[in-house]
Amino acid sequence: MPIQKLKTRFHNRQVETRSRKETKKIQFQGIKSLLERVYHQSKFYRQHLHKAKATPDDINTWEDFTNRIPILTKQDIIKDQEGNPPYVDRLPVPEDRIWMVHVTTGTSGMGQEVHALTKEDAQMIEDCLCYH
Repeated sequence: MPIQKLKTRFHNRQVETRSRKETKKIQFQGIKSLLERVYHQSKFYRQHLHKAKATPDDINTWEDFTNRIPILTKQDIIKDQEGNPPYVDRLPVPEDRIWMVHVTTGTSGMGQEVHALTKEDAQMIEDCLCYH
């Protein structure tokens, strides 16, 4: 089968040609927005941040983020799932907004993670991976 020539080098020219500085700025705005949303809409993430004595208001730079926000582990997720099935306390949206559920394979031997996605989540993943 012959290799097809790409019509363009870019999936999204505007995103893929922006400066590193602008990309970092947009990424940080997304992180701030995400922290605000999960802090106010998810008991699990609010408790996770409280353990670190952090709130979204404390995060104003990338350095704040890397130094103040604790890493979320598979053990944290599995523990929450065991106590609060099926969608757990992590879910930051109403159940009726769930569009797809993804379950990990469990090959780590630590259990399977359940991840509920909205249609917007799935679209973002598609855009990131350039699936069309």
